[in-house]
Amino acid sequence: KQHTDSVNFTRTVVVDNVTGEVITSGAGTTAWTATNGDTTFDAVVSPVVSGSVANKAQTAAVTDLNADSADVNETVTYTKVGSLVPSSSDGNFPGAPTVVYPNDPSDATKVTPAGVPTVPGYTAHDPEGHVLTPGSRYQPSDPTKDTTITYTADQQKGSVSYVDDTTGKTLKTDSISGTTGSKSSYSTSDSIADYKKHGYELVTDGYPADLTFDNNDTTDQNFKVHLKHQLTPVNPTDPQIPGTPINPDEPNGPKWPISTNYDKTVNETVSYVDQNGHVVAKQHTDSVNFTRTVVVDNVTGEVITSGAGTTAWTATNGDTTFD
Repeated sequence: KQHTDSVNFTRTVVVDNVTGEVITSGAGTTAWTATNGDTTFDAVVSPVVSGSVANKAQTAAVTDLNADSADVNETVTYTKVGSLVPSSSDGNFPGAPTVVYPNDPSDATKVTPAGVPTVPGYTAHDPEGHVLTPGSRYQPSDPTKDTTITYTADQQKGSVSYVDDTTGKTLKTDSISGTTGSKSSYSTSDSIADYKKHGYELVTDGYPADLTFDNNDTTDQNFKVHLKHQLTPVNPTDPQIPGTPINPDEPNGPKWPISTNYDKTVNETVSYVDQNGHVVAKQHTDSVNFTRTVVVDNVTGEVITSGAGTTAWTATNGDTTFD
C-alpha cells in the first residue's frame, strides 16, 4: 500500500482592502510556522512483499522542511526473487522441485537461505562445485537471480556371493558397483557355468538379470547364488570308467572310483592233492558276487555309501552260499 505523509505550515498575512495586496511582513504578520512544530518526513521502512525484494530497505528521513520545500516523491521498486533450480546431466535423475528464496521478514531487500532439495542417491553441488549436504540451506549472492544446483549420481555398492549349500561355505564373493539408477553390467552366467564344469549344479540364482542400482547410500545391494554338489549314482549296471575325470573340463580334478566300491566277488577255491602235494583231482572253484549302488560327489570325488540314492550290498541272484 502506498505511503503518504504531509507537513503543514501556516502564517498570518495582511491584506490591503483597497488594492488587494497581500502583505507578508511587517505589522500584523507572522512567519510560517509548522503545525505542532513538525518539520520532518520520518524514514519509512519498505514493507516485505512475498516473492519479491525491494531496492531500498527504507526511504530516508527528510528533516528541516519549510514552507518553500518541494514535495518529496519516492519510489521503491520490487523485483521478483529467484529460485534454487535443480539440474543434472544424469539420465536417471528423477528431478526435484524448484525452491523460491524465502523473504527475510525483517528486511524487504533480502532473502533468507533456501532449503536445498534432498534427492536420495544424488549429491547436490552449488555453482562453485561445493557439496551441499542433505538438509543444508543455500544463501544466494543475488536474491533476484536463479541459482542452479547440480546433482550427481552417487556410487552404489553391492555383492554377489556364491554359496555351496552342500558344505554351507561361501565359494567366492564378487563386488558390484554402479551409479544410482544405472543398470548393472554384472552377470552370473559365466561363474555358474564354470562351477558346473567343476561338478556343481545350480539351486537358485538370486541375482536379478536386469539389476538397476537403487538410491540407498547406506545399505548395499547384496545377492546370493546357491549351488550344490552334483551327485551321480554308480553301480555295475551304470558304471563309469575308473580313474577317468568325473568332470571332463577338469582333467586334474576328482576321478571316478574303482569298481570294487560297488562290485565285489568273494571266491572259493578247493584244491585236491596227495601227501606230496601232487594234484589228484580237478580244482573246484566257486564265487559269490555282491553289488550295490553308491553315489559319487562330482565336486570332491567322495564315494557316498549311505543315504539317498544308495543301496546296500546285494548278492547276485540272492546267492550267499558256497555249496
